Amino acid sequence: MWLVRQPPALRGGTQPAPRGTSVPRENGYPGPAAPREFGKPPSSRPSAPAQNAGLAQKGPGPAAPVPAGPHAAGQPVQGQSAQGQPVQGQPVQGQPAQGQPIGSEPAWPVPAVARTVQPDAADPSADPVFVVCAGRSGSTLLRFLLDAHPDLACPPETRLPAMCAQIATVWLQLAGSPPPDSAAAKDHGGQPAVPRPAIAGIRQTMNMMAGPYLAQRGKRRYCDKSLGAAEHVPVLREVFPGAKFLCLYRHPMDVIASGIEASPWGLSGFGFDGYAAASPGNAVKALAQFWADNTAQILAAEEQLGERAHRVRYEDLVADPERLRSAFLGTGGDEAPKPRRRAPRKKATS
Repeated sequence: MWLVRQPPALRGGTQPAPRGTSVPRENGYPGPAAPREFGKPPSSRPSAPAQNAGLAQKGPGPAAPVPAGPHAAGQPVQGQSAQGQPVQGQPVQGQPAQGQPIGSEPAWPVPAVARTVQPDAADPSADPVFVVCAGRSGSTLLRFLLDAHPDLACPPETRLPAMCAQIATVWLQLAGSPPPDSAAAKDHGGQPAVPRPAIAGIRQTMNMMAGPYLAQRGKRRYCDKSLGAAEHVPVLREVFPGAKFLCLYRHPMDVIASGIEASPWGLSGFGFDGYAAASPGNAVKALAQFWADNTAQILAAEEQLGERAHRVRYEDLVADPERLRSAFLGTGGDEAPKPRRRAPRKKATS
C-alpha cells in the first residue's frame, strides 16, 4: 500500500524552502539548513502565532526560583518592613531618594579627609608663600624642605603665578585698559593696578583649588614653586598682600654646570631655549646670559617686595638646611635666613 505525502504548502500554508538554502542565524552568519520533521514547516523556529497558541494551551510555567541574597524569600527589602510597608524616612532600595531625579546616578561618596577642612585653611590665599627662582638654581631641594614642614604644603610646579597674571591681564583687557599717561591708579612698578573684582576672583579661584589640597595633606599654609615667578611679582604682590616671597640665588658656575648636566644633548627646557638660539654651539655663554638675566630680574623683584622678600642662597641652604626651618618656618614663620656674609680678613702685621 502506497502512502501519498501531502505537500507542505497545503499543510502549513507556506511555501517550502528550496533545497540548498541556509537558515539565517541570530548573529547574522548563514548556517546549514535545519532538518525538517514530518508535519512541520521548514523553519525550526515556531512563528509568533504558534508560540502564543502554545502558551495559551499550556498555561503559565513554573515560577522562576528566587536567588539567594539580600532579596531572598522571607527577607524584607531595605526601606520596607517585614510586611512590605515602606518605613518612614528611609528610601526603598532601587528607588531614588527624595529630591533626586529618576535615572540619575548617586553622587560618589566624598572622602572623610576632603570633608575635614581645617579652620586656618579656609582662606589659603591669606598668607601663601611664593618661591621666586630660576631654572637649575636648586629650587627642587628648597621645595622638598618647605613641604617637609608640618604646616606648609608645597606641590610640584603649578605655574600658579602665570595663571594669576593671565587672569588679571584678561580682566584689564575686557574692562578697558587705561592709557599709560592717564591718571588711573597704578602700582609701584608702574603697571595698571589690578581691579578689585579681579583680585577677588583670583583669590576665590586659588581657594577653590588649594583648599581641598591643603585639607587632603593636613596642612595649613600653601606654598608655590614655579619657574619664572619673578616676572609676575607685581601681580602677586597686589593680589596676595599677606604673602611671603623666598628669593633663591645660586652661584653662576653651579648653574652652568647643572644646566649642561641636565641637557647633555643640547640646551632645552628650564627657559634655556631662547638663550641657546641666541648662542648656537656655545652652551656656556648661553647659560651665563641666562643666569645674568634671571638674577637681575629676581633682584628687581626683591627690591619691589621690600620686607616681604627673604633672600636664600643655595650654598647656605645646602650647608645648613635646618636653619631655614627654624628661622622662616618656625612657630611664627616671620623671619627667613639671611645670606651669610664673610667678615673681611685682617691684614697681617709684621
